[in-house]
Amino acid sequence: MQNPLNFHSLRSLFTPQEVTYSSEVVPVTVNGDDSNDLTAVMPIDQVVHAIDNAYYSDRPIYITVSRRNANLYTKDIFFGFFRTPYRKGQAIAFHDVDQDITRLFDVNDILATRLPE
Repeated sequence: MQNPLNFHSLRSLFTPQEVTYSSEVVPVTVNGDDSNDLTAVMPIDQVVHAIDNAYYSDRPIYITVSRRNANLYTKDIFFGFFRTPYRKGQAIAFHDVDQDITRLFDVNDILATRLPE
């Protein structure tokens, strides 16, 4: 059996290439720069409207949530159903279908929502 960390076996993985330098600036376009609804922060009234719409129509929805784990703040994306409508001052029950668990969120922790296409 050949040792994969052998110098000659590693060197055979790489092929040498000619590097040319030019003084002209070549513009590069990136195709993956489409805007994503889940990366932006939505106004609270739009979040509340999306929560109620998803609850009363019983449709699954993607949500972006800001959570605090110990001393770190994380931004997580969940997919599931709302189990309670929005009521001022109460937590919102959200059933995460990926992990089959119901989570409680404050409406201020929900940053963005998006319906699946």
